Amino acid sequence: MYGSESFAGALSETVLHDVPVRAQAKRVSQRTLLRWRRSTLAPSRALHLAQLHGHGFHALGVSRAVLIESGPSGYARTAAVAQDLYQGDERLDGLVWRSRQFDDALAVVLWATRVGPGDLEVVEERTLIGVGFAFHEAQLLLARARIVITP
Repeated sequence: MYGSESFAGALSETVLHDVPVRAQAKRVSQRTLLRWRRSTLAPSRALHLAQLHGHGFHALGVSRAVLIESGPSGYARTAAVAQDLYQGDERLDGLVWRSRQFDDALAVVLWATRVGPGDLEVVEERTLIGVGFAFHEAQLLLARARIVITP
């Protein structure tokens, strides 16, 4: 499960993950937004996350450029590092890193084999991103990033 400490971070790590930063015309369809849901969760226990920011890179012996900034060509390497972390420490529940597309937020991935439904409490129910208040908030965030929502 992917998440972030903010809606902007979560949107950036999911819906906007493959929108090129340097593209002249950045677009996301409302249909795409309708495939995603938003909710707010809080852990009911302390989560142990591998730190992929700050000094975490030094501890792993890898740079942010290689691990986070690599783009699609580096996904195999990123997956291999995540797999090594998963297999190397059974206490880890997932990973935390500074979002590549929205570096004001931390992003997380929680491993379903280690974080179950009882480990997370629902603070705000799931809502579709493509309608209502969540859509309005997405419109504001995307406008700041100069990304156009198309029908």
